[in-house]
Amino acid sequence: MGKCCSKRQEPQPLEFARLWISSTGIFVETCSNIFSVLETAHSQRSNKIVVALYNYTARESTDVSFVKGDRMEVLDDSEPDWWKVLHLTTLQEGLIPWNFVAVERSVESEDWFFENVSRKEAGKLLLVDENPRGTFLVRPSEHNPRGYSLSVKDWEEGRGHHVKHYKIKPLDNGGFFIATNQTFPTLPALVMAYSKITDLTGMQGREVIEQINKGYRMPKPLNHPLPDSIYRLMLQCWDASPEKRPTFEFLNHYFESFNVTSEIPYLEPPTD
Repeated sequence: MGKCCSKRQEPQPLEFARLWISSTGIFVETCSNIFSVLETAHSQRSNKIVVALYNYTARESTDVSFVKGDRMEVLDDSEPDWWKVLHLTTLQEGLIPWNFVAVERSVESEDWFFENVSRKEAGKLLLVDENPRGTFLVRPSEHNPRGYSLSVKDWEEGRGHHVKHYKIKPLDNGGFFIATNQTFPTLPALVMAYSKITDLTGMQGREVIEQINKGYRMPKPLNHPLPDSIYRLMLQCWDASPEKRPTFEFLNHYFESFNVTSEIPYLEPPTD
């Protein structure tokens, strides 16, 4: 995969409306029916950190300006449309439109995640001429409430540019997978791994998944020194049988004791 698809559409904050944002438009529900059932809320500090998804320029003296990527602490989120925050760089306190931010380290805060995009809409977004082959996005599955879908722009001779869609299936323990021989603890970890794999091998989209299912594993690099034991450990991580893969605890202990400056940097594992 290449770069993620750009979230072009910036939402427009409304004082008395709730917004649901997608890359194809802004969906608005008036809040008159909501205000009728809301009780007066006291300001409560949540210690919740949010990240800006878009740029915003203050329109009132009580607003806080920010740019995409800025971090803010939520001081009061009791109002449905405007949250009181502390900007962690400028230290300014004020109001921001809630739909311009997402909780830090959440899936919603990732540039590649599109919350309200269908399969058809994903295809239209990715097939824009300026998006190169490998541009991708992740969206909620339309059929599995716990799963997601990965949509990738690809190109094939005789077919030209088109979009391929892959199911990202959830595990009972909270992890995710596309191919059964490799699982990931989080959705961002899965996206990061597949992005790196395609960049290193030169393969794109479905070709990677097909080759992995056939037993392909990335060869040992020739242009960088890599001990055989490290490469064997990498291959174990991609074992088709989950029970044969090393645990995160084992990997953490293994590399914590790894000394790159030593002539013999680590002890070779015993061989049968």
